Amino acid sequence: MSKARFRRPFTIASSTTPGIVMRSHKTLFVIADGGHVRYVAKRVGELAFNTVREVVAASRHDHPPCRPGRVHESASPARHGIEPHHQVDTLRKEEFMRGIGQELNKSRQRGEFDRLVLVAPARPLGQLVDALDAETEASVSTRVRKDLTRVPDSRLHEHLADIVHGWRVTGPET
Repeated sequence: MSKARFRRPFTIASSTTPGIVMRSHKTLFVIADGGHVRYVAKRVGELAFNTVREVVAASRHDHPPCRPGRVHESASPARHGIEPHHQVDTLRKEEFMRGIGQELNKSRQRGEFDRLVLVAPARPLGQLVDALDAETEASVSTRVRKDLTRVPDSRLHEHLADIVHGWRVTGPET
């Protein structure tokens, strides 16, 4: 029986620096806001990005508007609409971000990435992080509080170059 040959996860970074090795990571950039998310990957060997997948939440126009509840006026037969405790749009955005978090948890379990970069405005970013399980949250290498959902792939490097250039992961030589 011949031995199966497996590719090692570590490769030598430099022959002049013994003991220092670099590991290649599968990094997924998640660029989101409350109703739109882009899964972006960095091109190998370049400072350029490609959108792998895009998800847009159902429009508020796809759902019929909810008529607010009514209350009776105590001094007259008039009735008034009451303000809901939560705005419907806010709840939909939170639900969308929870769904994205659950999808990322499943993707990590399938081994689709081992490093995650989250890019979103502050509130959706917090909602997304809250929806991640402990292992997926541990794989988050960077959180960027910006709305880059409308930035084209060709200009993402202007916003994410500092993050990519700052990566240097070392590990034991195998």
